[in-house]
Amino acid sequence: MDWNNVSVGLVIAIVLGVEQLVKWVIKYFNKAYKAKKNSEDFHETVSSHTIEIKNMKISQIALNNGMQILLKENLKKLHKEYMERGSITSDELDDFTFQYNTYHSLGGNGTGTTYMNHIKALPIID
Repeated sequence: MDWNNVSVGLVIAIVLGVEQLVKWVIKYFNKAYKAKKNSEDFHETVSSHTIEIKNMKISQIALNNGMQILLKENLKKLHKEYMERGSITSDELDDFTFQYNTYHSLGGNGTGTTYMNHIKALPIID
């Protein structure tokens, strides 16, 4: 047996094996890097969306508060009008009730309830 040929063949096999191992390691680390990068991008996106959602909630609260103020003022105006007149139509009662329910669902206080109770006590004229 010629040991030189065996040694050369063995060296070639080892080199090819190491080459394949290096390729596999590079491929593995590339995948790991991409996964980490995607994870970082994902977390960055989630953080960005979280800030946007918080800002939207703040805006929604401001809009709800503004709507509540407008409804309260309108209920106050209508209450005064109907109480001075001493009566209410069924359509006016429906509209007033709808506005009151909306006002109340936005967190309106007892003032709207007081107005509603006064309005319910009025005679309905059609």
